[in-house]
Amino acid sequence: MCKITVYTNAEIFTQDPLNPRVNSLAVACNEIIDAGESLENKYLGAKIVDLNGATVIPGFIDTHLHLKWLALQKQWINLSGTRSIEELLSKLKEAKTPWIIGRGFNEKLFSEEKIPTRHDLDEAFPEKPVLIVRVCGHIGVANTQLLKKVGLWDNPEVVKGVEIDSSGKPTGVLKEKALEFVLEKTPKPPLKQYIEFMKNVLNELLSKGLTTVASMNTDPLEFYILQSIDTSLKVRVFFDVKYLETLSKLMIKGSFGNEKLRVKGVKIIGDGSFGGKTAALRHNYVGTESKGELLITSSALENIVSEAKKLDMLVAVHAIGDRAIEEILNVKESLLGNIRIEHCSLTPPDIVEKLSEKRVFALSVQPHFRISDTWLPKVIGESSKYAYMFYTLSKRGLLVSFSSDAPVEPFDPLVNLEAAISEEGVGERVPISEALKMYTKNGCLALNEKDKGVLKRGYKADFVILSRNIFREKPSEAKVIATIIEGKIAYGKIP
Repeated sequence: MCKITVYTNAEIFTQDPLNPRVNSLAVACNEIIDAGESLENKYLGAKIVDLNGATVIPGFIDTHLHLKWLALQKQWINLSGTRSIEELLSKLKEAKTPWIIGRGFNEKLFSEEKIPTRHDLDEAFPEKPVLIVRVCGHIGVANTQLLKKVGLWDNPEVVKGVEIDSSGKPTGVLKEKALEFVLEKTPKPPLKQYIEFMKNVLNELLSKGLTTVASMNTDPLEFYILQSIDTSLKVRVFFDVKYLETLSKLMIKGSFGNEKLRVKGVKIIGDGSFGGKTAALRHNYVGTESKGELLITSSALENIVSEAKKLDMLVAVHAIGDRAIEEILNVKESLLGNIRIEHCSLTPPDIVEKLSEKRVFALSVQPHFRISDTWLPKVIGESSKYAYMFYTLSKRGLLVSFSSDAPVEPFDPLVNLEAAISEEGVGERVPISEALKMYTKNGCLALNEKDKGVLKRGYKADFVILSRNIFREKPSEAKVIATIIEGKIAYGKIP
């Protein structure tokens, strides 16, 4: 018989509409057995943990981030916040590796307001291969040395997305498939080091109150590494769609695994990004003749979803522009229940209407884009008023879950909650009660699970103890005192 622990003297927000706020939780056998008032008087002989007025909420669930890139970035140069090409080049010079890779630049912050080219990189690095990846992860720039190393200098037509200049040579700018092609050819760290990088990332996630995360575009090596690590954090895996045939041959079904590591589905890219002007729009980008790039058709998507459905797997589809979202909604209605739309960023009224009529399984969205993308009107024009309509989509009955898309945006849920509720930024603000629901209860449901995200009897004892009440104060000012997973302290210390 499991010993009972009662956490008491706290402000506990349960996400249970029938019992929304209590001051005590009783935990036994990895689960919550009770949520109520002064439970220490009910469970005599239990271990009592006095939380001294702290705030308790369900554990945060991030339904879309990239563990592989978070781990690999440990050996890359962090280019976020750079304000010029000169500053970017100066940061790259800090690298001590044979190949120099940096990620996180945003040319909209540059004094030059332009994406660098291979010429900028060649001048500073004539001998070493160099690759820089934009913050969105959909555009990169390589120098001549790197282009030669990967075979794109003389044969840029090998893969779509290599930008060519008037002389027929690559400019260095790589979009979508071309960037993916190059990243696959860059050196990976030794296995032991890769495992250490991943351990560090998982610990950092725990320190921010995350109890479950979904890793997108997983490859076999990442999956192997995750199996090699003993961690309390619960990881849900969406393999890159190119591994769907392999999964089918191995007859691996959705929910294969255990509570710590479980397969959930596959991920496919349907378009690009606003920043890279590759998200598929129904109108031209400001000052261009381009509507972005649609990378998947409804008929091709139907074939993928049909195969995934046989394995009881979800298909997570990256769709930022309204044209990409509309293409998804052209899929047979019998298959929409197996599709989860990732980002779902631009939703004019007619798209909102279609989404509410033709129900996909869920949406995974990123509230921090509201704060990061203040430049959006300059890029997509008047339609930017329909970007990031998360609250409207939720009110129309869609299952909306929050995520970070880290390393694109910070993975700290408290920072992202503040972005969601901010009066400033692009798109709609989301009330804190709804925002917290999107980061907890809805997150569990968007992973096709039902035993997390709510603090009530029969649910997993996954919760976070905070220093401040985020319903009364700015979420970013709260600190994570402890992250509890299945009743055990995964991070922090309880007095």
